[in-house]
Amino acid sequence: MVKRILCLAVLFIPIFSILAQARILLSIIGPTTATSRVLIAAAGSGVRNCLTDIDVISDAAYTLRILNGGTTVYALVLAADSGFIRSWDETQGFCGSANTLMEIYVSAGTNYNINYKGFTGS
Repeated sequence: MVKRILCLAVLFIPIFSILAQARILLSIIGPTTATSRVLIAAAGSGVRNCLTDIDVISDAAYTLRILNGGTTVYALVLAADSGFIRSWDETQGFCGSANTLMEIYVSAGTNYNINYKGFTGS
């Protein structure tokens, strides 16, 4: 009986460890052509929104901004029709503050594509 309990513990401890480290997928969206701003709602008390991947393009020269609670935390000026692709570490991500709205914003153009992927975590 003790051997059986030890064997079960050896099997389940790694599984619980993996589940404890799991991240919840925020969202995967397709091209956003109707707006130049993507809003990622505050995730709740003690929970942060984290980006792992982003790709953006606009038909005009533009500034890409990532905002955390209305404050620019990442900005990059790009030429017309030039795309931007960025990936952050899947386990760390590019994270905002806890319980704070995150925004992805393109400053100019008439045709935009904004795609992102991320997770929520503490």
